[in-house]
Amino acid sequence: DNNAVSHNNSLLGINPAINFRYAFTNKKQKSYQLNWQLQTLIFSYNSRPTYIGISQFDANTLETLFDGKFTSIDKVSSTRSDLSIDRLLKNGNRIRLMYTWQFDSNTQASNLLQSGMHILGISSLFKF
Repeated sequence: DNNAVSHNNSLLGINPAINFRYAFTNKKQKSYQLNWQLQTLIFSYNSRPTYIGISQFDANTLETLFDGKFTSIDKVSSTRSDLSIDRLLKNGNRIRLMYTWQFDSNTQASNLLQSGMHILGISSLFKF
């Protein structure tokens, strides 16, 4: 029912997370840190309009933001897992290789909305 080119979707939630970190050094005395985090949505405030067409930011858009519903995990769910390995450099900076997986489901919407994503990334983290 929402075939819009663009739309707004607001989700504010409580997401408990668990995080593990393991630091180690290889035979060449290079330092690494392995990181893993898992989080899941247990309670949320969700607003997702069901109009058709191109949206514009106007008074109706603001109304739909505040016309959402409080939902529990049986209606709107989200799970995310992040795995990364950091190469710790001598100057305190890091180079990170990461993988993220996320799945979202909204059975409260007028049409079932489900999405999943996989992300691979390389990043630099600088110490100031």
